[in-house]
Formats: sequence, structure tokens, C-alpha cells
Amino acid sequence: SDVVRGRRHVYRGWWILAASLLATTAGSGISFWSFGLYIAPLESEFGWSRTEVSLGFSIAVVAGGISAPLIGRWVDTRGPRSAIVTGSILAMITYLLLSTTGNLLQWYIYSALNELSRAMMFFIPFQALIARWFNRRRGLATGIFGTAFSLGGFLVMPIMGFTIDTFGWRSGFVASGVVVA
Repeated sequence: SDVVRGRRHVYRGWWILAASLLATTAGSGISFWSFGLYIAPLESEFGWSRTEVSLGFSIAVVAGGISAPLIGRWVDTRGPRSAIVTGSILAMITYLLLSTTGNLLQWYIYSALNELSRAMMFFIPFQALIARWFNRRRGLATGIFGTAFSLGGFLVMPIMGFTIDTFGWRSGFVASGVVVA
């Protein structure tokens, strides 16, 4: 009640947490959780097998795993803000590249590049950012932040499903780029 009346301010770290939660919810929903929504349209348009399409996701996951220590080093030396901004710009570009996919090799390369850029702007830098803002309630803050990934599947994936079904898979990637921007 004191906060509502203006007598007491909300600790800025909670606002940082709220923004991080929102960004990661959107990011996980348009990337990780929505991947399966692209399989059937890509199979249909290009005649690729489910294995060929899914291999793009597998390559992306491996690229993200390999890059994680490098991104962690970036965050330690340059800070989470620079990783988030750089990753967001690169992710927007790679989503636009994914919308122009014309062959299987492009699908694999663009998927890997997209994962690298998303890793720069999602969990690793936001986790570090939250840890910097919370000393007393760090466990609670990181626990709340941990729900963001699942919320993306619950809240964002249905919207992406509608977008892809209504406007097509290319528009789904363009919309993802716009959301990231």
C-alpha cells in the first residue's frame, strides 16, 4: 500500500526482473517453443523430411551449447547489457534471414546463427544481470526468472501458431524478428 501511495519506491531490481521476465518469455516462445510449428510448412514447401528439418534445430542447439562459455566470458568482460543489445540486433537479422531460406544448407546455417545470437540475448546475460541486482533475495529473483522460459511456451506459442497458420512460416520468422527488435 505504501508503494501505491507513493511513500515507498519499488526496488529497481524488481523492475529489471520484470523486464527480463518479459523479454525471456517472448524470446523462448518465438524461438524454442515455436520450432515445431515450422516443421510441417517447411516439409510441405521444400519436400524436406522431418529429419532434415529437425537437424537444423539440432545443429542450432549444439551451436548454442558450444558458444555458451564464450558468451559467459563476454558477459563477464563487457557486461550483460552489451550482450543483450548485440544479441538482439543479430537475432533480428537472423530471423529475417530465416524467412528467406531457400535450401537446406541455408536452413542449417541460418538456424545455427540464430541460436548463437539468441544465446547472447536470453538466459545467460539476463541471469547475470539479475544476480547483480539481487543480494538479499537472489534465490527468489532467479526462481521467478526461471519461470519465464516455460511462460513462453504457454503464452507466446499459441500466438506464433496463429501467425504461422494465418500468414505463413516466412511471416512467422519476420514477426519473430520484429518482436526481438
